Amino acid sequence: MDFAIYILLCLVYLVLGLASIFNFTFKNVALKWFVILTVLLPITKFTTEFHTNYQISVYYLFFIGPCILILKKMMRDKINLNFSLSILLLSSMLMFYLIHYFVFIEESRRVINILKDAKLFVLIILGFVFIEVYGNRLKFILNRRFCDRLLFVNLIVCSIFFFMMYRYDLHLKLTTDPYYKYEELRLETLGCYFGIFYFLHLLFNRYKIKMYQFFICFLPLLYTGNRTLIFSVFAIVAIFFIMRLTLRGVMIFVSSSIVSIGGLLYLILSADENSPLARFQKLFSLEYINYALMNRFSPFINDLVNYSKLDFIFGKGLGYTFFIPWFHYRDNIDDYNIYIDNLYLTLYAKFGVFFLVFFLMIFLYFKSYLNSIQLKLYLTFILILSITNAFIYQYNFLWIFIVMAFPYYSYYKK
Repeated sequence: MDFAIYILLCLVYLVLGLASIFNFTFKNVALKWFVILTVLLPITKFTTEFHTNYQISVYYLFFIGPCILILKKMMRDKINLNFSLSILLLSSMLMFYLIHYFVFIEESRRVINILKDAKLFVLIILGFVFIEVYGNRLKFILNRRFCDRLLFVNLIVCSIFFFMMYRYDLHLKLTTDPYYKYEELRLETLGCYFGIFYFLHLLFNRYKIKMYQFFICFLPLLYTGNRTLIFSVFAIVAIFFIMRLTLRGVMIFVSSSIVSIGGLLYLILSADENSPLARFQKLFSLEYINYALMNRFSPFINDLVNYSKLDFIFGKGLGYTFFIPWFHYRDNIDDYNIYIDNLYLTLYAKFGVFFLVFFLMIFLYFKSYLNSIQLKLYLTFILILSITNAFIYQYNFLWIFIVMAFPYYSYYKK
């Protein structure tokens, strides 16, 4: 049943992607439905069997359409310089590491792990392709009414889904992974990222934000229980306000922040043990923070003794995995994982000093499609998030990548 649903969703996304590039009268409707479906579907970690197989998430199929269109465009017209540079750099780097694998790597590595690493290069290119093809059309689709209504429905869907998890253990019925049995309830759908970056776009471009917009954007974020994600969002919001305020304004902001943080602390300390906010209670212990960070980074640190001089420069290459000792309790889970919970160490282990190329690509992407304020703040967001997340390896990375550059109702008056 789960594979049948996966195939059905793949076909839906494929048809929408193809319909969006041909000169049909409903091509913008197809693009709009891509956004609607991706926001509202419960595409989350414990529903993986329904939306991801063979490292291909269902919404990836939509990108076949814009890839066909961009290939035709590259044959006829000039392409964005940063886009061309990114394709050249990523393609060259991927080719180098494929040669590196066959020439220098003596151990046998699983093909699936090599593909997982190679996928990083493809996904970043797809992010450029999507905005290049659809950027101007999205300006007329992502108007205020559409975004607000979609996020209101998303809040309802997320709330119902979270209630079903809390009351009826829905998540345990959709997966056999024991991880979800022992961990706090967490619901991190693709829709929550749409809300985050919609709100941030409005804030950073100084649109008037109403209270209901704050709630429909941030309540789904709280359901995620993702401490680094929540901290990253609030950190760049704080930086934005501090950058534009006078001394008096900073004092007012600090005062109001103390009140807000006090309220949040009260919610955290009084949270039920099954609440996503309960995870934040552990952060009041310095001993726990030290243990958690060292535990996350230990697979990388333990492997350093096996590094050669060349490995410190070029990394261990494609398909390299980390031994994760705490995976032992999870049935049918390989104890060797393709990443650890730190993007910097993960990429350095595989690509050595050339891991910086990935961050350069992210910089070029932001520089191409965002204004200078968003460029600086979103880079800060990525740098913070990367400390405890290797999000670039997750099924949601491509979606996060494109929604950060969405032109949310750009033609509306402020």
